[in-house]
Formats: sequence, C-alpha cells, structure tokens
Amino acid sequence: MARMIKACLFAVVAVVLGVAPGAVPAQAGEVMGEVVMRGAFKGRDGHRVSGRVMIVKDGALAKVVFAKDFRLDGAPDPRVAFGKGGYVRGTIIAKLRKNRGGQEYIVPERIDLDRYDQVWLWCKKFDSPIAFANLK
Repeated sequence: MARMIKACLFAVVAVVLGVAPGAVPAQAGEVMGEVVMRGAFKGRDGHRVSGRVMIVKDGALAKVVFAKDFRLDGAPDPRVAFGKGGYVRGTIIAKLRKNRGGQEYIVPERIDLDRYDQVWLWCKKFDSPIAFANLK
C-alpha cells in the first residue's frame, strides 16, 4: 500500500512539474534513497550507448535511475528491462522516455531484483538488444 501511495505521489509531482508521469527530473546528480547497484551502459548490435545507471531503493520502492550522462543514438522502440547473463524475457518495465539525460523508472513489485545483475535496453519492435549495463 505504501509503495502504491509513493508511486501516486511521484505521478502527481510529475504532472505538477510538467514532466512525463513516473519521471522525476534529474537535479544535479541527486538521488533519493540508497544506491544498491550501479553500472555503465554498453551498446549492442551497432548501437552507440553510454552513461551510468543505478538501482535505488527508497524504503519499499525500487527505481532504475539513468544518470544525466545517459546517451542513446536512437532506436525505434526501446524498452527498459532486466537480465542475468543476457536479457530475460518478461522483465520489461517501461518504454524509454527519452534518448538523453537523467530519468527514473519505478520497478514493479513483480520484479525480484535479487534475480538480476543487468539493466537492458531492448528493442521491442525488432526483438533485439540495444544496450546493457552490468550491475555491481
């Protein structure tokens, strides 16, 4: 219940600030909560992708946080997902909102973060990899 309330509060703040629902604008590298894992993106299949990504826990709420330095050269249908030694089907949590800059995605309760050690960018349209980040 508390997780749902926090998610609703994020959505209200997003609407008030005029950003996409679920997105929280990057504020000079500020991260609310505890960084539990982090990594850096590496492009796949010819894509140029760079930037850092973190898994942040704030109480019961977990988020995937892309740092301000995130850059993607472009893809038709990029999605945020998880993997362990490769992309794991059924782990897509959101459509990528923008190709550059800081952004956050709430991890749904159905995703057990202990089972994964990678964040993936996956092209849903072509069912192909765009990039991944090994998390430590």
